[in-house]
Amino acid sequence: MHDLIDTRHLHRYDHIIIHCAATRADQVEVDAAWIDRVHKDRGWRGCGYHVVITRGGDVQTRKGGHLARPLNQPGAHVGDCGPGWNVRALGICLAGGIDNRGRPEENFTDDQELALSELLRTLLLLHPARRTAPPRIIGHRDLIRETGAPPKACPCFDVGDFLIAHAITPRRPVRRPEMPQEQYTSLPRDEGGSELLLTPAYHTVEEGDTYWRIARAYGIPLAKLARLNGLAYPSSKIQIGQRIRLT
Repeated sequence: MHDLIDTRHLHRYDHIIIHCAATRADQVEVDAAWIDRVHKDRGWRGCGYHVVITRGGDVQTRKGGHLARPLNQPGAHVGDCGPGWNVRALGICLAGGIDNRGRPEENFTDDQELALSELLRTLLLLHPARRTAPPRIIGHRDLIRETGAPPKACPCFDVGDFLIAHAITPRRPVRRPEMPQEQYTSLPRDEGGSELLLTPAYHTVEEGDTYWRIARAYGIPLAKLARLNGLAYPSSKIQIGQRIRLT
């Protein structure tokens, strides 16, 4: 990962902004070259992001030989947030982010999550101000809220939750415990007659689980998961076989 980052220019950036490409999960062709063509069609100089992470988890930078924006040039990804932001913000874009109807969807792959977590750790490690003023990492929509720019869902996931969970590399998605078939007919129903999804009291940690992934799998806010388990924040330390309280 280190050989993909042009460390000579990292000092320019005090923010790292995470984006999505607003593409469907089945659009596997989305990479830096694809985004470069799209942005040129808009009249830009080329790909506005300094890093593009493909569906397969390939981290693409200009130093790595791809058509991403060089780190010695301002990006073109947060201009909607006001003057100066493109100059100070390093832009990372993940392929994906919408469903087949064009609606926001958190549909990123495990490979992308692994690549993003490793990339962010590398950027923080290499940044010359890592000990005094490390760059702030937020999502595009977070910066939009702070600056009052027109609302967007980008990057279609909570970057804060991702960071709080220490971006542990997930190997596979967390699985809900399967209920015996005979129990399906006795699930409670809401007023409209629809079956209600039962959340078990505990989840037993398996290989590759993280607090962030567990919270997503059960639809529980990460802050609530921390509170239920007596944590100031969800620690990166999680052990196979550990029981995580869910209710």
